[in-house]
Amino acid sequence: MQEKCQQRISKAPSVKMLKRNPELVLESIGNLLKSVKLDLSKYATEILSVVLPEARHADKGRRSEALVMVGCLSQKSSNPDAVEAMFNVVSSASEALMEDLHFLTRELE
Repeated sequence: MQEKCQQRISKAPSVKMLKRNPELVLESIGNLLKSVKLDLSKYATEILSVVLPEARHADKGRRSEALVMVGCLSQKSSNPDAVEAMFNVVSSASEALMEDLHFLTRELE
């Protein structure tokens, strides 16, 4: 599938669903991000803006799923500026987010 087609099929609806009902779609969209064979640099900022509040959520499951998505975005982004921005976002996150970073590394292995 070409990148333009994948963008139309997955990016816009994914971001829309994340904004509307993040608790219902976090895991599914995380799996989608893991499975696509795209450079996610140009989508990272938009997706991250929706996922970041979930990474700070009180529910550990939602935080964990959001962290997996952040990790996936950083692994599949070739633009150093996008990766640096994601690192800054994660490093400035709350204590609860930092406690779950071990989950992220375990999940991505």
